[in-house]
Amino acid sequence: MVVGVSGKYCAGKNLAAEILARNGFRVVDVDALGHRALEREKAGILARFGGGVLAEDGGVDRRALGRLVFGSARELAALEAIVHPGMVEEVKRELPSEGDAAINAALLFKMGLHPLCGRIIWMKAPLIQRIRRGILRDKLTFAQVLRLVWAQRKLSPQPFLKTVDIRIIRNSGEVDRVEAEVLEAVKD
Repeated sequence: MVVGVSGKYCAGKNLAAEILARNGFRVVDVDALGHRALEREKAGILARFGGGVLAEDGGVDRRALGRLVFGSARELAALEAIVHPGMVEEVKRELPSEGDAAINAALLFKMGLHPLCGRIIWMKAPLIQRIRRGILRDKLTFAQVLRLVWAQRKLSPQPFLKTVDIRIIRNSGEVDRVEAEVLEAVKD
C-alpha cells in the first residue's frame, strides 16, 4: 500500500508520517527531496533568481529564495518548474517495490503524485494552531508564517475526492487521537 500524506503548512503531515514510519511504512519525505533538488538544480535557480539566493557556504539560501517566491505566484511557479520534475522522478525511485510506503508531500496533488497512492490522508488543523506551530517549530516571524499560509491557500483535496480514497484527519493537538485515526485510515 502507498499512502499519500498531505495537508497545508503545519497541519500535522510530519506527525502522520512519523506514526506511519513507526508502524512499518517506508516514508518518502518530499520536503527533504526538495532540499536536495535545490542543490541539484542550483544552476537553473541562479539563472532564474540571481545570486541573491546564494548562502555564504555557496548553497541555495532557502529563506532568501522563499522571500522571493512565496509572495508571487509567478515566481513560485518558476521555481516549481525547475525543481518539481526531478523530485517526482526521485519519489518514484524511492518507493519500495514491496511493503507499505507513505509519500509525505504538501504538494501531493499539485505535483501529480496522487496517482501513485492507493489512499491519501489529508491533515487539517485550525489556522491559529498552524500559525503558532510555524512560529515555534520553524522559528519564523508571524509575517513569514502568513506568507507560507497564503501561498498554500488554494491547496485542497476537493477536486480529487472522486478519483482517490481520501481520509481527512483533524489535528488540534491530541496526538493519541490523531495516531488512532491515522492507523484506522490505513487499515485495508
